[in-house]
Amino acid sequence: HGNVRHQSGVKPDFGKTTLGETLPDPCSVLTDKIVRMKEERVNQTAHMILAQALGVQLKAPSCDDKNRAEQNIHGEYEPIPGRNPVDFIVLEDLSRYTTDKSRARAENSRLMKWCHRAINEKVKMLAEPFGIPVVEVFASFTSKFDAMTGAPGFRASEISLKERSRWAKAIEREPHMAKLFHQLDEALQLGVKNPRLLAPQQLGEFFVAAKHVKIGDDRKMLPKIRQADINAAVNIGLRAIGSPNCFHAHPRVRIEREVPKSKKSKKSVVSTSNVAGPSKWITRRENKREKAQFESATEVSFKKLSVESTLLKEGKATLMHDPLGIASFGHAMIREHDHPRLAHNAAIFSRRKNELGQCTGAIARLEWGVCEAINAYRMKAWREKASGGFHKDEIPFD
Repeated sequence: HGNVRHQSGVKPDFGKTTLGETLPDPCSVLTDKIVRMKEERVNQTAHMILAQALGVQLKAPSCDDKNRAEQNIHGEYEPIPGRNPVDFIVLEDLSRYTTDKSRARAENSRLMKWCHRAINEKVKMLAEPFGIPVVEVFASFTSKFDAMTGAPGFRASEISLKERSRWAKAIEREPHMAKLFHQLDEALQLGVKNPRLLAPQQLGEFFVAAKHVKIGDDRKMLPKIRQADINAAVNIGLRAIGSPNCFHAHPRVRIEREVPKSKKSKKSVVSTSNVAGPSKWITRRENKREKAQFESATEVSFKKLSVESTLLKEGKATLMHDPLGIASFGHAMIREHDHPRLAHNAAIFSRRKNELGQCTGAIARLEWGVCEAINAYRMKAWREKASGGFHKDEIPFD
């Protein structure tokens, strides 16, 4: 019991006798090992990022045992064919990240570890001798917009028949899921090996832009399917080089309520709550945390959204880039600025339901329709292939 503060079987005496004492670590060896593993992981990740930035990769060992014994190439790098060093490195700034209930526990854990800034600081230290600057940008909403078109969208996964037991409850509860597995059964009868169809899924590996499509539409009308992590990474890169008023790179526009100046005060003030009397909405001004997206505060006007709406009851609100016009309400316009379509955040991303049981947010309404249109295109290709017809490909994938 040398490393244990209290002996087993003996009631501990908590109180003045232990006040101010430090209990010894009973697993100091294990704790040190965990700390070293964390440091090694930080170093490995930072070195991999720098290697990609320099256009090099670790040299692969020889397949021959004799050559491996004679030449120790551990830690040696070689140029990646066709790759040149980058001009700068862009990293996510997660310093203000907080856990989100909509994310999986594992993803929250990974992001919180990244928040300690150990990897970012290590990359900066390694990149400095090579003259490569490291730019940190906020990653908010980079995983919710298409990097090529700037349109908002959703995450999705490809589902196979092997996952039927996993989705058993969803099949009983959700008609769309039941239809998907019925199509998978049909595809198997057509001779398709391991058929897979698309379904909306939080944290899915694919990203699909939401748009108004229907079953039978031409391939050109269907949105492209993109790898979700790569799509988010491209958005982060665009945000690093894009102008603050470039809606493709910065799809979010923050606005706030301005109350006209009173007789006692010479300046207009920004209200943080609903107030009676005349007021107007303007783009957010510069504050201590962030710079303003626009050089001067500009008035914002709404369409299909009353200024007395519950969505505008607070003193602040958020608009989102909506180039495809999927929002059914909450359209907004910034005066004296040329811009594509903007809509209230709730009109695009909200999953609340109205009195009729319909989702108010455009993405929640459209996601299954988009997936079913893409799945119908795949089923058409499989049927034509089974009947001996010719079909160029099965699905638009990018």
